[in-house]
Amino acid sequence: MNVVYKNERQRDSLESNAHFLSNSSKINNKIPDLEETTKKLLQLELDYNYQITQINGQRKFGPPLNWTGPAPDPKCEVFVGRIPRTIFEPDLYPIFSLIGRIYEIRLMMDFSGMNRGFCFIMYTKPEDAYHAVKELNYYEICPGHRIGVVNSINHCRLLIKQLPLNIKAEEVVQRIYDTTDEVKEVLVYRNYNEPECYAIINYQTHRGAAISRKRLLPLTSSLFSNSKVIVDWANPTFRPTDVVSILEVF
Repeated sequence: MNVVYKNERQRDSLESNAHFLSNSSKINNKIPDLEETTKKLLQLELDYNYQITQINGQRKFGPPLNWTGPAPDPKCEVFVGRIPRTIFEPDLYPIFSLIGRIYEIRLMMDFSGMNRGFCFIMYTKPEDAYHAVKELNYYEICPGHRIGVVNSINHCRLLIKQLPLNIKAEEVVQRIYDTTDEVKEVLVYRNYNEPECYAIINYQTHRGAAISRKRLLPLTSSLFSNSKVIVDWANPTFRPTDVVSILEVF
């Protein structure tokens, strides 16, 4: 795959970064030097005037300390996958910042100090996110290892399937509100033709939906009496079809 560069300077910088990464360490095989990584993070923080925080299995690099106003639109965010587990923000920032100004990098981390293979990068402008997908998807970040860059989907909806067919909508709604937080609305659907009954829960934020999913998963057998339900992410573009009735909207 050929990367389309805006100019020669961008091409040279990207190729230089790839060369540096390929020669700095055996990225795929070597356990990272956490002390050295911490030093690089602190230097990156100072050089570019960002802040770093770590919470709930992710490390946030950003927003810029001089940022004013609301956070950028969700359309400004991209998802980066297939990241070698020993690559961190000091490696990612120089590459992705060539596309445009970065508002925030959210790198998913595990307890060992290695990344979990993916991150979210939010730019300050949606057109920069578009160019990042176009120019860096399948970019060879180190020899033989190409990352994937796609538009981020801000998941804020959960789907609960296999509800008892005759369950009252009020019971479903009340149970969801009692068990989870940041609920925006609960929609309970019934289709007698299948037959099936399921609910879609919209949350105010992705974080609220993620925490709620974590709470609900251990309760699939006890959330509703005499029934084991399935809890999963709802596709953001999913719209129910062949529905006989919407039982309740809160």
